[in-house]
Amino acid sequence: MDKEALRELKAINKNLEMATRLLAQLLVDGKGVVEGAPILRKMGMMPAEIAEVFGTTANTVRVAVSQQKTRKKRGPKAKDPAAKKTKKKTRKTR
Repeated sequence: MDKEALRELKAINKNLEMATRLLAQLLVDGKGVVEGAPILRKMGMMPAEIAEVFGTTANTVRVAVSQQKTRKKRGPKAKDPAAKKTKKKTRKTR
């Protein structure tokens, strides 16, 4: 392949990457990483690419996708405040 054809292919590839990022942003507009990352992951985007869309790290994207999978398996969490029981830390006295 000659140099001119290679330059043209690189330019086309750059434009396609830009279009992909813009479409991804439109798709998840108004959504956070937790809601948007799984959608983009299902579309075949890699965590590093998704991280660029949200301005975060690839690890954050992996965690968000994993959390979403866990929520689907377990079902919705109970929103009853009584369902959460917290233990108070007590100080030992002498």
